This record gives sequence, structure tokens and C-alpha cells, in this order.
Amino acid sequence: MPQHPPSDDALGTRLAREFLGGTDPAHLRPDTPHLAGLANLIRAAADDLDGTQHELLRLAEALRDELGRLTSGQNAGILPSGDGILQTRAGRLDGLAIRRVEQMRHLDRLTRLYTRSLPDTERSRAVPTSGPAASPPAHGARPTR
Repeated sequence: MPQHPPSDDALGTRLAREFLGGTDPAHLRPDTPHLAGLANLIRAAADDLDGTQHELLRLAEALRDELGRLTSGQNAGILPSGDGILQTRAGRLDGLAIRRVEQMRHLDRLTRLYTRSLPDTERSRAVPTSGPAASPPAHGARPTR
């Protein structure tokens, strides 16, 4: 996956932090090999999600620009090339959106496993008492649950 620019608003990092009750995944300092492995998986999953989100946004912007040229008449009088650029990009956009949902679910599962694996004394600090990670949302409210 191509490198993406770092961002404080990166989706994967933001969701991991939310799922971990406010703890940034970069600051996880587990004291067992099992937790260390899970922490590494969480960081990798968050980074993969950040990359997918960046790619999805880049493609959506390119598609928006192409549609803007089409609807403004900038390319009026020019026959379509027949290469299906809009169709190809729209299909790729769908694929990225599906991948993003799958990655969000994977990140959610990893963070749940991580917090369940914490000692009781640490678990109460890692899991929020309110918000998305505290209770399951209504059916269909969030794709990650």
C-alpha cells in the first residue's frame, strides 16, 4: 500500500483511540508478549485503515474533478474516449469503501480483544464508561460492531 501523509485526523488512528477509551495506539505499552503482539496488530490495522482512507479520498477527489469537467461542459464537443474512466474509478471507489468497512471491523475486533486481555485494574481505565466502545450501538448504527 502506498505511503500516506501523517495526519492528526487519520481515521484508523482516531478510531483506535476511540475504541481504546482515549489511548493513542502509539502509546500502548503492554507488559506481556500477548498484549505486545495485539498492540502491534492494532497499530498496523490503524495504519492500514489510514492508508485506505487516504487512497479513497484521493480517488474521490479525482472523480469529483472529472465529473465537474463533464457537468460544466469543459469537455463539450469532445467524444468520450471509451476507456470508461468514470466507470473504472467508480468501481475502484466502491472497492475501497468496502475495504474501509472491513478494516474498521478488524480494528474494532482487535481493540476489543486487547482490552479484554488487560488485567482487571487496567481494563477499567482502557474501556470508556460511555460512548461507542462502552455499549453496542443500535442495529445498523455503526459498521464496526
